Amino acid sequence: MTLLITEVTRAPEPLTFEAFLGLVGASKPPLDAMLTVDEISKLLQISRTTLYGWIADGHGPRHFRVQNQIRVRFDDFLAWVEENTSTGGDDGGDR
Repeated sequence: MTLLITEVTRAPEPLTFEAFLGLVGASKPPLDAMLTVDEISKLLQISRTTLYGWIADGHGPRHFRVQNQIRVRFDDFLAWVEENTSTGGDDGGDR
């Protein structure tokens, strides 16, 4: 019996940020929008505790406080994601 492979597989295309937002059920806010810890945690699929730890260690996104709550401008979040995105073969630094 001879097996023929008729379909050529390709590496998947990189996931765009818009596609990522669609996967987690979020819409793209305007660049001056403010994100909460809950929203960022959902986008990154990490716990709030992890995000708070990164922020406390100085590794999280640029942020500010409104009373006792942390807020991150959407454009600061995007810049932080871009700065911390590995392009392969890199372990992402000393985190």
